[in-house]
Formats: sequence, C-alpha cells, structure tokens
Amino acid sequence: YVIAATIIAEQGNSGTNELISGDYYEYNGLYYGYFNFFNIGVYGDPKEKLGLEYAKKQNWNTRRVSIIEGAKSYASNYVFKNQSTYYYKDWNFVSNPFYSHQYATNVKDAYNNGSLFSKGFNQNSAMTFLIPVFKSIPDEISPNPETIPAEQNNPPQTPTTPTVQPIIKGDTNNDNKITLVDLANIQKHLLGIITLSGRDYTGADTDNKDGITIVDLANVQKHLLGLITLS
Repeated sequence: YVIAATIIAEQGNSGTNELISGDYYEYNGLYYGYFNFFNIGVYGDPKEKLGLEYAKKQNWNTRRVSIIEGAKSYASNYVFKNQSTYYYKDWNFVSNPFYSHQYATNVKDAYNNGSLFSKGFNQNSAMTFLIPVFKSIPDEISPNPETIPAEQNNPPQTPTTPTVQPIIKGDTNNDNKITLVDLANIQKHLLGIITLSGRDYTGADTDNKDGITIVDLANVQKHLLGLITLS
C-alpha cells in the first residue's frame, strides 16, 4: 500500500509521465528506456533529465527493476532509519541529524500520500497511529496552503526603501521568532553540519560572547522552556 500510494503521488495514475513512460526522447534519446517511479534524485529542473539520469546510473532499465530497487532505496533510507511514516519521512524529528534528510519539499506531501494510502485497504482493519506531540504546538489548526495564481501571489510591487528589522537574539533564520528550528540550527552549526553567517550568526550568538557556543544553545533551550526570555 505504501509503495503504491507513493508512486501514484509521484507519477499520477495514467502511466504516461516521462519519468516512467520509457520513451523520453530529449537529449538525443540518452535516457530512453529508463524508469524512475519514485522521483529519486530529482531536486530541481529539468526533473525528467535529473530523474532519468539517476535511473541510468542505477541501470533501472525496466519498470520492475525501477519499482523494486526504488522500494529498497525507500526502505533503507527512511523506513530502517525510523522515518517509517509519511509524516516522519517529510519532517525528520526522529533520526539524527534532525531537521534534515527529508523526502520532499511539498509541505502537503504527507497529506497527499496518506489520502491515497487510506484508499488502498479495509477501513475497518486495526490501525496504529504514531502522532508526535510538541510542547510548542499552537492551539489553533493551521489552514492548508492554497494554490494561488502566480500573478496574484506575486503582484507588481511599488519600490520602497527597505526597512532593516532589529535582530532577535535566538532567531537564526530571520523569521523574527525563536522556535525549535533555531535550536536545531545552532546544534547543526556547533556540529559543523551548517555554517551560520550574517544576521543568522548574530542572532545565534545570544550572549554576544565568544561567538556561537554551547551556552547559546542552552539559552535557546531555556527560552523555549520559558525559563528565560531572549529578545
């Protein structure tokens, strides 16, 4: 059910997408006869070229091979690393390094996959739900993101003089608030996974001493727990 729902979410159910049709003729037919049902390796455009280029390197030259090997990749990279639900594979709170190694950029990916998954089995069967609960979760339900026409989403703007916002200590991504994301960013910086710079670095240096240290990590933790207030 998981494999079927994931493939339909990635490719639709017509079987004609160029990543799985086997007859992609662009680039002088370089990727003709290859298949990538899970969109593995697709991190931008042109997605057909990127996906089939990956499939060619893996020698996924039949639909059967592509589905089986893609499923193995899905299992080894997510299921066996405790990211075993649609939610956890898109929002990594269970496997180090946290907030990275996430499957999709579409914020509704888990919802879309779950909706397809639910259609594939007996609704009366016993089910176990793994639902993470966070201390900082808001009481109000956030609305689903809506599809907005490009011209409406990006209307012509009248040039204005930019306003420089003050830096909030503890804010490492310039969103003017302190959240678990900021805590994770400081952790990643200390571990050498990312390098904070500019306003993000200044925000992470909560005590203005010796750059970013474990003290700054502790200060953000204390702020999130309500023990101190950073500003």
